[in-house]
Amino acid sequence: MSHLELTRDLLMDVGGHVEMKKARAIHRQGGVRSAEYQDGVLFGETRVGGKMKKVRMEMISKTHMENHCTCMMVRRDGRVCAHIMAIGLEVIDPQQVTAEVEVLGVPVEDRWPKLSDEGKPLSLQVMLPLKVEPSWERGHLMTGFGAVLDGEEILLSALPEGPYQIGGHDEELWRVLRELFPVEAPGIVNLDQGGFGQLLEGVIGHPRVFFGKRSSASIQSKGLRRQLSLKGERIVAKAGNLGLWQLSDSEFQPVAPGLPMRFYPVLMQGLRLSAAEARYTLAELEQWFEIPDGLWETLPEEGVPDVMIVLEGSLRHLEARLEFRYKGKKASCQEGEPQLVGDVFTSLSKEKAVIDFFLAWGFEGPARGGRMALRDREEILKFHAFAEMPAQWAVEKGERFQAAATQVVAVRPDWEWQDSGHDWFSVETKYQVGGEELPSDQVQRMLRMGSAEHA
Repeated sequence: MSHLELTRDLLMDVGGHVEMKKARAIHRQGGVRSAEYQDGVLFGETRVGGKMKKVRMEMISKTHMENHCTCMMVRRDGRVCAHIMAIGLEVIDPQQVTAEVEVLGVPVEDRWPKLSDEGKPLSLQVMLPLKVEPSWERGHLMTGFGAVLDGEEILLSALPEGPYQIGGHDEELWRVLRELFPVEAPGIVNLDQGGFGQLLEGVIGHPRVFFGKRSSASIQSKGLRRQLSLKGERIVAKAGNLGLWQLSDSEFQPVAPGLPMRFYPVLMQGLRLSAAEARYTLAELEQWFEIPDGLWETLPEEGVPDVMIVLEGSLRHLEARLEFRYKGKKASCQEGEPQLVGDVFTSLSKEKAVIDFFLAWGFEGPARGGRMALRDREEILKFHAFAEMPAQWAVEKGERFQAAATQVVAVRPDWEWQDSGHDWFSVETKYQVGGEELPSDQVQRMLRMGSAEHA
C-alpha cells in the first residue's frame, strides 16, 4: 500500500497558514524532541500544554487525517494542529538545537528563561494600553508583559534564568513572544500594529489580559463575518477598528480569522475581480464573509469587444493600432486587470487573443495606445502576402500601408491529385499569382534568389 509523501505543501494544505506559522515557530525554537513518519503515521514528541507529550496523526489521504493530539483545538474541532505540523517539519528538516538564535542572520545569545517539566510553576499576564484605539492610530501600542512567580508579580524581563513550567494559554503566549522578541524576554515595550495583531492571536482565550493593570480584556476566537459589497470592479468588506480585529468595549474579536493573505485586499482597498473568476472567487470568500443574495445577481459579466485595427506603414516599418470597444465605448484591460465598463468587464482573454494574433506575425508590443510594431522587412512582406484577419474585425488601412501592399504579390501553391488508374497516384504542384499560373522556371528562379525580394 502506498502512503502520502510528507511535504511542506501537504502540511500547509491540511493545516492552513495560521497553524503553519505556529508550527514553524515551534520547530525553529527546537520545540520538537523526536519525530518520525512511517507507514502513513506521523508521530513524535513536542510540548503540549506546557509538557512534553507524544503526539501522532494517521495520514489516510489528502482529505482524511486523524489527529490524536491532546491540545484543546483538536479536542474541540478535530483539526490538524500546529503541534503535529511541527513534528512533520522536524521529519522534513531536522533542527540542530543550540543556545543561540539568529537576528537578521547574525547569531546572538538566547537570553530567554528556560522551560522544563520540572521547573517552578509560572503564570504569564499581559497589560494592554488603556486606550487601545488612539494608540493603534498612532502606531505605538505600549504593552507590558508580566509573570506571577511564587505569588509575586514580576516583569517578564526581570525573571531569573529558571527553569520554569508553564501550561495552557501561557504556552501559546510564550511562543508568540519568542517570535516577536527572539533575543530576550520583554518587559514594557512599544508594539507596532503588526506586532500587536500578532500578540492578539497569541492571547485568544487567555485569562490574564488587562487594560492597564486592573480592567480585564477578553480576546475571542469566534470571528466576525462581515458583509461583502461590490464597488465598481472591486469586492470590499468593512475592516475592524484595529485592522483584522474589532474592539468593542473590552472585547476583541477577529475579523474573518484564517483569511488567506491573497484576500487581505478585501478588507483594505478592495479586491479587484476578474469577470471570468468572479463567481468562483465569491464562493471561496463565502467561508469568511456574508454574501447578500443580490450580490450574485449584480456581478458584471465579461463583455465581448468590437475589434478595430488600424494598419499603417511602409515595407520597412509597419504599425498596427489595436482598439477595443465595449457597447460602443473605447476601453481595454489595464496592466492585465479587467476594467468595468457600464455593466460589463473588459475581457482579458478576448483582448489577448487579438494581441497574440499580431505577436504570431512577429509584431512587438503592445505599447501605449495599443500600438504594435513590425520592423523586419521579410516579416512585413509575409504579413502583406498571407495574413488574413478575422472577418468580424473592423480593419482600417492607411495610405502608406495600401501603397506598400500594391508592391507585394503572393505566390500560392496549388496541388492537383492525379489518379493513375493503378495502385498509385501522383501529385502535381503549380503556383498561381492572382489566379494565373506562374511558369515553373520563374518559380525556380525566385527560390534560388531567396525570399528577401519576393513574398
